[in-house]
Amino acid sequence: MENDDSCEAFQADDIKIPERKLSEDDHQFYIAFQVKFSYPPAYQLEDEDDYMVVISGLESASFSGDLWAKCKFLESGNLSWNEISKKLSNFRIPLHKQPFMVHRISACADEIARKDYNKIRKILPIFVSINVVVDYEVCEQDYSFTVTYKKAAEIDGLKAIPANEATIQGLEDDQKTTCLINKKCMVCLDGIQIGEDKVRRMPCLDKHVFHEGCIFNWLRVSGFCPVCRFQLPA
Repeated sequence: MENDDSCEAFQADDIKIPERKLSEDDHQFYIAFQVKFSYPPAYQLEDEDDYMVVISGLESASFSGDLWAKCKFLESGNLSWNEISKKLSNFRIPLHKQPFMVHRISACADEIARKDYNKIRKILPIFVSINVVVDYEVCEQDYSFTVTYKKAAEIDGLKAIPANEATIQGLEDDQKTTCLINKKCMVCLDGIQIGEDKVRRMPCLDKHVFHEGCIFNWLRVSGFCPVCRFQLPA
């Protein structure tokens, strides 16, 4: 069983594409999604006198779906982050889990669109495989600990309301800060290279840092910090 959220996206020429009539100048991505929600296994707490009780009868669930989106054959930005996030939300994937998934799907689309042999194709197929580990909280009950799993609506009450553009542009530039050693951007999950990457700092309590492009793109979808969910003004 997977214990971490994951998202893989790649060109998949072998998937079955529904029939779709396109005009001469119309090029489309066809994105097939396979989404699995899994429950983390029980684990022993540090105190040997404590133990965790897992609610029985909870099985992993899988869902599939698809998305048609216009291919613009640009160097970047072929798929808007907003349309990807809306699709993930339709699968009930919580917003705070989406940023790196949105980034990977968008990056995959851009990579496919840049390939010369794809430019003559009308439909470019992408397969996306996502695993979502269901969030839970541990509650003490009668000298034991019970795992209570939380529904997406309970853990992600924030709506996908973008931050205002002035606030986004006004995020602190942290490019020269030496404390970024070993930091990684929690949107794309890549490392932050000091002096090479443009870096912006959120005004949340822990001052989380991100690649400028990553956090700008995300805040234009939903105005909260992808790590702690600090809300920026809309």
